[in-house]
This record gives sequence, structure tokens and C-alpha cells, in this order.
Amino acid sequence: MGVETRTVQRSCKKLTELGPLTRVTQTDDAGEERIVCDLSGLVGRLEHYVLGDPDYQVRKYPRSADLVEEAAP
Repeated sequence: MGVETRTVQRSCKKLTELGPLTRVTQTDDAGEERIVCDLSGLVGRLEHYVLGDPDYQVRKYPRSADLVEEAAP
């Protein structure tokens, strides 16, 4: 992405403080733990903006939009 590791760490910390990012501990098959980021809060917040975007359906289904335009008189 062209940024330093520390920049990503600071950004993750800020998103955790603001709430859309949650850090959780996972255990792998070998029993080792690691901290991972749960992005479901961020996805939920972004979904609000996507669904409110009037052009979303056109970008999501571009071919069906082309068919609608062709069918118009």
C-alpha cells in the first residue's frame, strides 16, 4: 500500500478507539494465539452510505441498467 507498518498500526488503533474496528484474539490449530481485526463494525457503517447512494444499483448491476436504458423509448 506504500505506507509504513507504524502508519497502519496507528490507523488501526484510532479505528479501534472510534469503534468500527474490534481487535479479537484467535487461536490457531497449533494452539498459538494472535490478535486479528474484526471489520464487521466498519462494514456495517459503510453499508449505510452505500445503500443511501442513488447510483449504487447502477454500479452494482451495470448490465441491467443498460437494458433499462435500451428499453426506454
